[in-house]
Amino acid sequence: AWKELAQTFAIFAVVFLAFFVVRSVTAQRGQIFTAQYSFSPSAAAQGGPDSSAFVTPVFEARGRSSNVEVRIDTDLSNNWAYFDVALINDQTGTAYDLGREVSYYYGRDSDGSWSEGSPNDVSYVSSVPAGRYYLRVQPSGDASYPGLVGYQLRVRRDVPRFALFFGAFLLLAVPPVLAGLRAWSFETTRWKESDYAPSGGGDDDE
Repeated sequence: AWKELAQTFAIFAVVFLAFFVVRSVTAQRGQIFTAQYSFSPSAAAQGGPDSSAFVTPVFEARGRSSNVEVRIDTDLSNNWAYFDVALINDQTGTAYDLGREVSYYYGRDSDGSWSEGSPNDVSYVSSVPAGRYYLRVQPSGDASYPGLVGYQLRVRRDVPRFALFFGAFLLLAVPPVLAGLRAWSFETTRWKESDYAPSGGGDDDE
């Protein structure tokens, strides 16, 4: 049975690989918005929850319904920031909410250099129809931070997510792998009970 499953897996793997190649080639990966901003975490904390909120200019998302990638690149250094982002359709008012925390810390100790987190973040919204959109952004951060946090917002359309393909490929491999392990365990047990199994002891008693 495991051999049949392995053959079926091979067929599906080829089909899956072909689909992956077609998706990679036909993906638009079009950048539909980019802009640089900055905010003061201390001023945002003192001015109330909406003091740092703003909306971006309207941008166009063309083509078929597909995902949208929202990337935030910051200059954070041993600090954190939270970005309450919403992708909003300018015609219908439909909103896709994205709450993203970005943190990046680094240093050196007795074991050497270390780092934690990343100054950048990427999030996705699935199946977004074509239309005119804008972002509503409300950043916040550590109120004790004295300076400005600079960041760039980038929005791309129809971006293939390779991690999903890899995860699906692993799921396809689970049935043949489990069946192969069961077959191996069965054969091992059968050979132990066989008259031809290798002897591991000394001379038999008469």
